Amino acid sequence: MVLETDRLQLIPMTIDFVDSLVHGDIEAYSLFNIKPSEEWPSDEIKGILPIIQGSLALKGGPDGFDSWIFVDRSDRSIVGDGGFKGGIDEQGRIDLGYGIVRSKRRKGYGFEAVSALLKWAFSNPAVSCITADCLDDNDASIKLLQKLGMSKYKTVDGLSYFVLRRRS
Repeated sequence: MVLETDRLQLIPMTIDFVDSLVHGDIEAYSLFNIKPSEEWPSDEIKGILPIIQGSLALKGGPDGFDSWIFVDRSDRSIVGDGGFKGGIDEQGRIDLGYGIVRSKRRKGYGFEAVSALLKWAFSNPAVSCITADCLDDNDASIKLLQKLGMSKYKTVDGLSYFVLRRRS
C-alpha cells in the first residue's frame, strides 16, 4: 500500500527497511528506490526505530497504522516521515505524529503528506477521531494542525494537544 499525492509517495516502513536502518545499512534505501539523505533519519527517528521495529515484528508487517516515509516523487528523496502511534483504541482514536526534514520545511510537504494520512485513516470506519500533539513553541506545526482542521483542546507541560473528529 502506497499513498500518492501531487508531489509525494507515502510508503509504509517495512520490517526489512527498519531492520536495515537499525543496523546502519545504507542498502535499506534501495528497498524503495529512494536516495539516502544526510537529514534522514533524524536523531528522534533513530531513537524510536527499535520501537517501530518491535511493533512491525509483532504485527508481522505494516498495516498502515504505523510509520510511513514521505518520498519526493520527482527525485526520490526523503521529505520526512509520519504515521500513527499504535492502533485504533477502544474509542476509535488514533494518535498522529510527523516530521519534515529541515531543507523541505515551509514548502507545503507537511500539509500534503499529513492530509493524505488523515484521509487514509478516516477511510477506516473504526476511526472516529485523530489526535496529535506538538510543543507549544512549534508555531509551524501548530499552524499546520489547525490548517488541517484540528482543534486544540488542551495544553499540558509545554505540549499542545489537538483533535480532529470524523465528520458525520
